[in-house]
Amino acid sequence: MAAPTETNLLDGLSDVANTALATLFSRALESRSSQPIIDDPKAEELMDRLTPMMTGNELQRSLARGELEPSMQTYVALRSRQFDLYAAEFLRAHPEGMIVNLGCGFDTRRWRLGSERVLDVDLPEMISTRDQLLGDTAIGCDVLDPAWLSSIPPTGRIMFLAEGLLMYLPEADLRRLIGTLADRFPQSELVAEMFNRYWLQEATSAAIDERLRGQLHFGESARFVSGIEEADELLRWHPGIRLIDEWSFVDENEPKLGRLRKLRHFPLLRKRQWVVRYRFEN
Repeated sequence: MAAPTETNLLDGLSDVANTALATLFSRALESRSSQPIIDDPKAEELMDRLTPMMTGNELQRSLARGELEPSMQTYVALRSRQFDLYAAEFLRAHPEGMIVNLGCGFDTRRWRLGSERVLDVDLPEMISTRDQLLGDTAIGCDVLDPAWLSSIPPTGRIMFLAEGLLMYLPEADLRRLIGTLADRFPQSELVAEMFNRYWLQEATSAAIDERLRGQLHFGESARFVSGIEEADELLRWHPGIRLIDEWSFVDENEPKLGRLRKLRHFPLLRKRQWVVRYRFEN
């Protein structure tokens, strides 16, 4: 049985913060699977420690019962692996550089990369929980509050990672955040998971909500509220933004994708959620 001081670690997490548990369990279960897509022993350790505490909302209880959707597990593992590849490439190219992980949740990237040049940022409630579980150095602040920017050490170029975050931010706030990063950190990069605005229309948003709540058991306030149509849309948001790369998980030749690989032939499904890499060149 978990110690009393640990039992309440998850009690104060919001609906959006709770989604980090699904991401963590996806990586941990995949790491423990046969022929894993991602090797993440730290996530496995964290999952084992958290499971006895998962007695709160339906998302927690379903994860504790092992009821994670296989396609979610595969998607998250492939996405995290791709973010890791981008981050490792960046650190090799810029020995003085740093990875700043926005909306980090229970991410264990610093252990996967074997690097101390990873700085995690998330809401204070998440960082408080994370600190008790992992004891790493992180910044507890809303990413929309510019106060956290002053905590970034002047180490040179930075790669900002936004994995499973930006779709929860209103578009006006999202534009302001990206504009601020582009202005403050020239020659740095942004790797972001984007959601396609097409699926936020009235005719299609109900299907997205049903998946988030009915299939994944996300809380009521964990809603996607913004997106883009194409990766080059951000180039019109700020004159210094340049597009480097795009990636969709269905393009991977991964046997565990199964029939999901067919989605690569349908543009609106191939890029319903996808990853884009930008450079700030102003």
